[in-house]
Amino acid sequence: MRACPFCSSAAAGPAYPYETHWDGQHYRYLRCSSCRTTYVDPAPSAAALERFYDQAAYHSEHYDVQHENNQQTTLPQVRHLLKADGDLLDFGCGNGFFLKAAAAAGFRPEGGEPDEKRRQWAAGNSGCDVNSLEAVEASGRRYDV
Repeated sequence: MRACPFCSSAAAGPAYPYETHWDGQHYRYLRCSSCRTTYVDPAPSAAALERFYDQAAYHSEHYDVQHENNQQTTLPQVRHLLKADGDLLDFGCGNGFFLKAAAAAGFRPEGGEPDEKRRQWAAGNSGCDVNSLEAVEASGRRYDV
């Protein structure tokens, strides 16, 4: 198991009782033993991320038909675990509806999205800043959530 990509601590074990198989690769969801971040193992390559976030391969199938209300159910379930008014990064923010829900819940959300067209779409739907992944990484900014 790989170490946490955020704090370099060891994984505590599986974060979820399920795994994902995509594009010929098997991904496990791990929970960090220190900062409690959930992350995938192995880390997807840059090429895999590009294919994953491709319009035809992912977004049109999973986001174009989603409605805003679908994103509203995740925050109440985990709200008690999160810093009340924390800075939140939605990595791969898709349609921006989760960003909008996070802002309504009191967070200070920002999105990271690889595709320029998707960045504009997510920013327009959410009213939040949405940047390229390179810009998010280059900023050196830290997030609470």
